[in-house]
Amino acid sequence: MAFASTIDDSLFYLIDQFAGGSNTGPTVIPGDWTELSGTPLFPLGTKIRMPVVISGTHVGFATFTYLKYSKGTADAAGAKGICGIKASSPSPYVVCNDGGEILLEGPIAIALTTMTDGKYAFFWTGGVCPVNIVSGLDGNYNTDGTVAAGKGIVMSDGDSSASGVAGFSALVDKDTDSKTGSTTRGIAGGYALSDDA
Repeated sequence: MAFASTIDDSLFYLIDQFAGGSNTGPTVIPGDWTELSGTPLFPLGTKIRMPVVISGTHVGFATFTYLKYSKGTADAAGAKGICGIKASSPSPYVVCNDGGEILLEGPIAIALTTMTDGKYAFFWTGGVCPVNIVSGLDGNYNTDGTVAAGKGIVMSDGDSSASGVAGFSALVDKDTDSKTGSTTRGIAGGYALSDDA
């Protein structure tokens, strides 16, 4: 399958499904949201919820979750890389962007910068796209051409023309997961506000 379409960052939002609540009060926030580290600077799973303001208008909130990136067999995740929990990891806070190695029905995490194997960083995991905080998230995200306004989105198995990286697909009730044969993919990782193009 090749990604046939895209959706703009302003036309979808994510539903944070990673375990734990987000901190909206005073907290230590990173000076650089795109910082990578070989050792954790925050406990894995740390969540921070921040307001998103675009052109002077408060448009919502975004949730960031501190996770570890583990490169799969797909190309490394660049900024805006769509990641999910790595199925072979014992930790729910280890993610990769390989459509063949992620839990498709699991949480969605968007890389804020180009990720390196084994590094720790914050990922966008919920709410509206925080382009006022990380400008590199601005722009289009890959879809398989099935994403529709008002419908749930999930991760796709990947794009064979782009080395297996994950993208977005429409949530289909009782869809069959290609890896597990499961027909329980009924939880959306986000919602589209417009059709993909």
